[in-house]
Amino acid sequence: MNFLIILAALNLTCFTNYVHRASGVEIRKNKLIKARKTSLRNVKTLISAIKKQNDVDSRLLAVAYLESRLRLYSKRGDKGQACGIFQIHAKYSYPMFHRKRGFIDWNEKHPISRVKIQKECNKLNNVNYSIKTMNKLIDIMDGKGLHPCHHNSGFYGKCNTWYKQRINILVPYFEIAKLMCKTNNTSTHKPPLYMD
Repeated sequence: MNFLIILAALNLTCFTNYVHRASGVEIRKNKLIKARKTSLRNVKTLISAIKKQNDVDSRLLAVAYLESRLRLYSKRGDKGQACGIFQIHAKYSYPMFHRKRGFIDWNEKHPISRVKIQKECNKLNNVNYSIKTMNKLIDIMDGKGLHPCHHNSGFYGKCNTWYKQRINILVPYFEIAKLMCKTNNTSTHKPPLYMD
């Protein structure tokens, strides 16, 4: 039993190193650029939070990478409307997941709605709540047969080609990292996105 716990800890450490290194790389159209890495502590927190929810879904890591470069406490984007590590719009997540009638008679500009949106945005700044909400969005996308790039464009919009390509690069990268960490129980090898 203790051996399995130690083995799992080694795998998690190995995978954390892969994710941490990826946070220091910016994917451009024709090249990889070295960038400032997210702190290792933030990466560990993010991975352990995602692991609690579902055995480290690489799609969640890919979206978190694209939206905030895996930084837990990122600034609000889209003129203050996108919140949390996944930059989720509270004006959509609140009625979608917390309002009995959903979007029926929903007016985001109403003063009461603005208060609800602000509270939802504050909740989305919590990593665990943000992951829980993102898991719900991923489940909806899976149910509709949509690519995770629809996180950026909405369920009815068309995926941004460059956003989709980067997700298609990152998801296999994280999947290969998981596989390598399971088979090569060491954290000393250099990941594919290694830049020094």
